[in-house]
Amino acid sequence: MGVRFTIEPQLSRLAALHSTRSDRVQMRLCVERCRAAEDWRTYEAWDNNLHHAIARATRNQLFLYFFETLNSVRRSIVWGQPRKTFKPPNDYSSFREHDLILSAISNGDGEEAAQAMLAHLRSVYSRVLPASLEADH
Repeated sequence: MGVRFTIEPQLSRLAALHSTRSDRVQMRLCVERCRAAEDWRTYEAWDNNLHHAIARATRNQLFLYFFETLNSVRRSIVWGQPRKTFKPPNDYSSFREHDLILSAISNGDGEEAAQAMLAHLRSVYSRVLPASLEADH
């Protein structure tokens, strides 16, 4: 998790600097599909697509490789977690967090994008592995 907290904010920072209009359209589609997901599995697939789109938008092959390696770990930790609902609730915190990340990337604000991603990751891990987050930070 510590590596993810280091890599993904940097990916967001670089995406803010190097993303194309097409990259941002793809990210927006992912954000919208997350919000419209009819079940957790669909949400998680589109969430994965969003994080991957951010990594691709960096235009940095080495960071993309790091992300893909981390992503395999991320999916094994987050996917398949027991859920209390069939699908994400309408006020699911990740929806707003994704909006903030995308907004910062779209505005070309690398620092804000990095901070928004870090806040998102902390939020996710506080729900999924709260004891691990406390021990890690």
